[in-house]
Amino acid sequence: MSTKPNPEIVSTPRGLARVCWRSGNIVGVRFCDTGSPWTFEARQITAVQS
Repeated sequence: MSTKPNPEIVSTPRGLARVCWRSGNIVGVRFCDTGSPWTFEARQITAVQS
């Protein structure tokens, strides 16, 4: 039985987003409301407790 991990939700300067990938200090996200992809520096985002 496998369980999918919950996607990591973060707060960005442009709103809540789901983390898609990380590369060094760059984080790729997809916004929860629009689904648009975006990238931020890791220091620009903060994790949101679900």
